[in-house]
Amino acid sequence: MLIKKIIQSIFKSDFVRNTAILASGAVLAQVISIFSAPISSRVFSPENYGVLGVYMGISGVLGTLTFSHYPQAILIAKEEDEAQNLIWFCFFLAATISLVIGLAMSVILYFTDWLNDLGFWAYTIPVSIMLNAITTVLSVWANRTKQYKIISKNRVVTAIFTISIQLAVGFFINKKFGLMAGLLTGQILGAVLLIWPFLFREEIKIRLPRPEFFKEYAWNYRRFIMYGTPADFINNLFNQLPVYFLSSMAGLSYVGNFSFAQRLLGLPATLIGNSIADVFRQKASDVYRQKGECSELFKKTGRTLFLIGIIPLIIMLLFAPQIFAFVFGEQWRKAGEMARILSPLFFFRIILSPLSYLYTLAGRMREDLIIHVGSVGVITLGFMVSNQFFSNKDLLLVGYSAAYFGIYLIYLTRSYQFSKGN
Repeated sequence: MLIKKIIQSIFKSDFVRNTAILASGAVLAQVISIFSAPISSRVFSPENYGVLGVYMGISGVLGTLTFSHYPQAILIAKEEDEAQNLIWFCFFLAATISLVIGLAMSVILYFTDWLNDLGFWAYTIPVSIMLNAITTVLSVWANRTKQYKIISKNRVVTAIFTISIQLAVGFFINKKFGLMAGLLTGQILGAVLLIWPFLFREEIKIRLPRPEFFKEYAWNYRRFIMYGTPADFINNLFNQLPVYFLSSMAGLSYVGNFSFAQRLLGLPATLIGNSIADVFRQKASDVYRQKGECSELFKKTGRTLFLIGIIPLIIMLLFAPQIFAFVFGEQWRKAGEMARILSPLFFFRIILSPLSYLYTLAGRMREDLIIHVGSVGVITLGFMVSNQFFSNKDLLLVGYSAAYFGIYLIYLTRSYQFSKGN
């Protein structure tokens, strides 16, 4: 009877139920990715994945300037009207900055040979950035309003469409274009699927904007752009440093193996970790507003994420090269060796990604920025020194993974302190 009551209480929990809804979409989306990966790995070469990795690295870093951390204000805003109007403010800001980035990149690409490896796709980076901004903003709004089914459906349909286009173009048209064509068309569909319900379904429709408040929002939430945006920019830059350094130090093939390893290692986080993160942010915001602390929720979420990540970590440490060679083909054994090196990093990333939201809740974004600045300096110096004195490029990844472990440990300790309240 006691066990039955415990199980019933678990499934009555909003946190568990909402996580299950999000996780179901994430699981289906990633199952599609998993089953298609052995096919994709035989259609596309490491060089093809190298181009995709460079593209996503650049658009990801520049995208943080466009998002400007303001979407988090939608989740934190106390009044519903303000939260709705913040959506339009974020759209306006994203469109303006995307246009500036597009003009600046056009000039740079015209006068230099920068990003020659990307070819035509370099000119689509601003479009990709704007599409990601739309998806990010509306996903945050769906999170605030607990429209988790919309998020879940979006993930599944986008995954199916992206992979289908990639394989179709790769098989029948051009392998070089397949991965990129699928990525962009998937981003377009993902944005449209989120725009449609919130603009046209009467019961959850977003009201028209009131631009006269935009200046007020820019001022009231200025700490987001002063500290949050630089921190996000540096964090994305930090994540993509291996892509930038390895592309010049080891070539596109090495970058392709690295990108493929990152993609596969990120599956556990995407399968369930991101779903827990979305629900945690919404729940933590509510609890923190009401009680001024959320330490119990922090510990409960941390334990759950640890259990999710520990089994994939052990498997990757023991068998990663063999798994990659058997499942994806012998040409990807190198990616498996990289996955073994990077697996501890991704284990701690699963745990920390949602919990570090306490920096935003506690208003500690200045400290967050300082840590990010120091981290990039350390990693950059480490790459340069390792490249100078070691011929084995894998040692770059060992140092990178070890440095990230230390940084994550700092974040985890401080985030727990913040969860106890000021």
